[in-house]
Amino acid sequence: MESLINPNVAGLLELGALFLLVLAGWQVYNLPFNLWALVILAVGVIPFIVAVRKSKKLVYLVVAIASVVIGSSFLFRVKPGGSRP
Repeated sequence: MESLINPNVAGLLELGALFLLVLAGWQVYNLPFNLWALVILAVGVIPFIVAVRKSKKLVYLVVAIASVVIGSSFLFRVKPGGSRP
């Protein structure tokens, strides 16, 4: 277990993690996505900020949660005949 504390080994593990993170980002970049779902996700941030910072009303939080659920459900396109999780 002490070998993981060694800075040389830890640096190699961090480098491997960074490589895998870049690889995952590249795969997400190459996926086709729906622009309207991305817009819903981005717009959903506004009611969340309003609910948390300004008004403390539950309605804004419900709208923000709904926009995250809908936007993330339809963000990536599915091939015809494919299934959506």
